[in-house]
Amino acid sequence: MGAKSSWIGARIHGFLFSFLSNTPLGHLFISDCGYTCFPKNNLRKPDVSFIRLGRLEGEVIPSGWLTIPPDLAVEVLSPGDVADDMDKKVQEYLKAGTRLVWEVHPQSKTVIIHRLDGTIAALKETDSLDGEDVIPGFSVPLTKIFE
Repeated sequence: MGAKSSWIGARIHGFLFSFLSNTPLGHLFISDCGYTCFPKNNLRKPDVSFIRLGRLEGEVIPSGWLTIPPDLAVEVLSPGDVADDMDKKVQEYLKAGTRLVWEVHPQSKTVIIHRLDGTIAALKETDSLDGEDVIPGFSVPLTKIFE
């Protein structure tokens, strides 16, 4: 991950962390957290991820990789990322049951939102990123993420 992509991922994590500190809806993870709920035991490490309360047995965070899909996966594109690879990741998340995927494009300052129901939305810099029904009440203007 490039420095700018990492910085944007950290900003998104920061905004989510701040919101979830006051509204504890689940567990937030950084890019070191791996998920093994994909075909061929592919390991995916989204830049930011979230699992709602009630999905982890006893709300205990395991010491190893997570074997359930995140409710939210955030992927921030780096300059060397290939569109086909990102499409494959997004489809794997959705097929595994991830309810919301934010595909963040630092270069164009846009976000593509992929939902489990198959709908897609494209946001531009003047829009706000919304947690929808996955993280209800969360919203942040994209200008704050990309500033």
